[in-house]
This record gives sequence, structure tokens and C-alpha cells, in this order.
Amino acid sequence: MNRRSSLWTLTVLTCALGAGCGGGASGPAFRTLPGAPGEAVIYVYRPASFAGGGTSLFLWIDQRTHGRLLNGGYVAQRVAPGAHRVWLNPSSTALALDVAPGQSYFVRHGVMDGGSLQVVATAEALGEIRALRYSE
Repeated sequence: MNRRSSLWTLTVLTCALGAGCGGGASGPAFRTLPGAPGEAVIYVYRPASFAGGGTSLFLWIDQRTHGRLLNGGYVAQRVAPGAHRVWLNPSSTALALDVAPGQSYFVRHGVMDGGSLQVVATAEALGEIRALRYSE
């Protein structure tokens, strides 16, 4: 195989692999959402992963959709204090959260865990979410 043919093959493979990973979050880098008085903030995030990378999931809190959660992305939403149900359509079981005013809650979507949602401690979540981008 000559050099030109090798470069062509490498280009095609790179594009093919890139297409498999496409559709990731491309919004601004992570930043905290200032909480409004008397409200809590829920962050739902999805660490970048090749497995399921092209899948887009719709975030629901209670009976309202809050956009798509993309690979390598996060969504932040202010909510009233009290009980809430968080889930991703179509793949996850609802997670029950009871939130307090002035607090932030972090929920991770685990692709490798069968699409489960789990509440993550703030310190751990901030270590993971800082590398992510807003899902737009």
C-alpha cells in the first residue's frame, strides 16, 4: 500500500469513528447555575463514553421535559423545594429526589450501569462535571 492510499484509509477510518461519537454536547463549558432564592438546583450529567455515545436522551423532571442530555454533557435546572422525579426518556427508571432550598444536587447518568441515574456527592460530581459541556 502506498503512502497516499494509507492516508486515504486513515482519513476514512477517522471519519467513520468520529461519526460514531458524533452528537456530543457542544455548549459552553461547565459553570454553576446561580440558585434563585427559595429554590434548589438539580444538575443531571452524562460523562463522555464511546458506549452509547451517539444516543440522545430527553431529561424529565416531574412531568416536564428539560431538553436533551447529550454524551459528555450536563443540564442544570432550578426547582422548587420538595419531592421531584427525575428520569431520562426512553431509558431510565425515575429517581426520586427530595430537595431543599439553596442546595445543589448532582445526578449522574451511567451508560455502563444500564442507564441508571444516581445521586453523586458534590465533591465527586464537581470532579467529573468540570470536563463536560452544556447540552444544547
